[in-house]
Amino acid sequence: MSKSFLDEMNRPAVALAPLGWHVAPPARGPMRPRPAGKGIELRERSLKAAHARLDPREVNRIIRIVAEYCRLTPEQLLERDKHAAVAWPRQVLHWLLRTITGASLKDVGRMVERDHGTILHNCRAVEAHVAHYPAMRAEVDELRQLVLDSAALKAWRKRKERAQIGALTARMSR
Repeated sequence: MSKSFLDEMNRPAVALAPLGWHVAPPARGPMRPRPAGKGIELRERSLKAAHARLDPREVNRIIRIVAEYCRLTPEQLLERDKHAAVAWPRQVLHWLLRTITGASLKDVGRMVERDHGTILHNCRAVEAHVAHYPAMRAEVDELRQLVLDSAALKAWRKRKERAQIGALTARMSR
């Protein structure tokens, strides 16, 4: 009687390994064929769920607020520039997107065109800096409040505008 391919696959892996190499046996027995299209359907469902959590308009609003707060353009914030003047605001942006939206690292990465590992690194960096430096904690807390509360954002913009007008009149009076 000849052995089928499946019989060969169910044989212990150690017996198949040449020259005494040890290969771990399969974790869950013989492989079963998956129903056609099942993986694609699940992926589409998870993408729809991620899209529901991460509304692009909300993400763009957060990007604009962080850019305005840090005196950058949204384009500067999203480029791959590694200067500290741009890198720190970008890390805070990634942390805000992760904490405010509650989206996964992969979903946040897709929205800002970064790898999920980069998002994880940036979130950990912000948390570490905030834990050690009270001034950074105050800055990040203020920025978070601006993103969460539109009234606070309007008040901050008015204070900023008054400060700019005051600086301009001080220069003109010299």
